[in-house]
Amino acid sequence: MAQTVGQGSKAVFVLKRAPDDVVRGQKHKIDSWRTSGFPALLQARVLAALCGDNRTVPGNYRALLRFRVDVEGEIWNVQLLGSTGDDQRDRLLPATLNHIKLNQTPPRQMLQQPLTVAILPNRGLRCHTEIRD
Repeated sequence: MAQTVGQGSKAVFVLKRAPDDVVRGQKHKIDSWRTSGFPALLQARVLAALCGDNRTVPGNYRALLRFRVDVEGEIWNVQLLGSTGDDQRDRLLPATLNHIKLNQTPPRQMLQQPLTVAILPNRGLRCHTEIRD
């Protein structure tokens, strides 16, 4: 389980082993969330948005982004947790992802907490911006 330590831009996650009873209680929720297709759609939309600008194309940087998805399927309140090492990209990443519309209602349990996406270095990544709903 993740515990948030600190506030604002200084907030970090500390991962701890969840008690077995909590894990058993959450298993059904996690399984239904994974099979909804929404995580893949979210990942594809984020990647397509980042690939739309040469300054944010993933490949040679690492970023951790936290955001919420509202009931309409719109990403909002995007925060970059840490720096990518490039001030311009640090400003562009949240601006690029804010207000992306996913055109699908997220599973109810996704509305209860912020989501975190890690962008990892991958020089072999090829951007494909065609998204099918």
